[in-house]
Amino acid sequence: MSAQPHHLRDAGERHLVAFYDGDGHLTEAVVRFVGQALNDGDGALLVATADHRRQFRAALEAEDIDTAQATAEGRLVVLDAEATLSEFLVGGMPDRTLFRGMLSGIIRQAAAGHRRVRVYGEMVALLWAWDNPQAAIVLEDLWNELAADHPFALLCAYPVHEVDAGGSAAFLTVCQQHSVVLPHEHFDAGPDWAERRQAILDTGSPSGDDSATTMDREVRADFVTEMVEHLRTGIIDRGQALLADARRTLEAIDAIVMPETTPDAAE
Repeated sequence: MSAQPHHLRDAGERHLVAFYDGDGHLTEAVVRFVGQALNDGDGALLVATADHRRQFRAALEAEDIDTAQATAEGRLVVLDAEATLSEFLVGGMPDRTLFRGMLSGIIRQAAAGHRRVRVYGEMVALLWAWDNPQAAIVLEDLWNELAADHPFALLCAYPVHEVDAGGSAAFLTVCQQHSVVLPHEHFDAGPDWAERRQAILDTGSPSGDDSATTMDREVRADFVTEMVEHLRTGIIDRGQALLADARRTLEAIDAIVMPETTPDAAE
């Protein structure tokens, strides 16, 4: 197994997000994240599609992790993403009461015996694929709220082409729902990636954030520009539509980022 970001090993109680092109990269990241918990005797919850559940189980077994035993011990809980979503979606949006009523008990089960818990979920990715990004963002908020009451580490994953189709503003919103943004598998992060990523997450959304400094806003704008450019790479037959979307978004960001010019500043 190739090296993965240390955040997957030392997740603490953070909310991570990964962007991926292929199932191979996704499987490797999930196995590193969940396998660490199971090897340590802790608990894990996997909420995934049928194909991914099969891939994850096979990969965990290949790492000498007995998933059947972990399941029997209550340390590993595996749920179908679409079926789980159907339990708390009302009118296409997540219902807070239904979500908490269903997931709280499962988290408590995995945490029995004072175990730490790691959760992998791709329900948000399904909502995004169903052209319902607003519901995905609401669900991210509900996960964050639940984690405040039942501490656990959470890894979400989005296919990069799905988030790309939503545009740069949507991408930035997704990033800001998480405490750690893992670079895309082919993204050349550069030596200052961690500092730039954390600056984005610390300063919040470009819209309505009057407390952020001009430098903070410039960091955010640079981040959006860089990642939009990255998401364009390798995407076929989307050039003009994506460029138009990115241009509109960056123009809106420029209007916020650029400080008003005063006579003194002009001199």
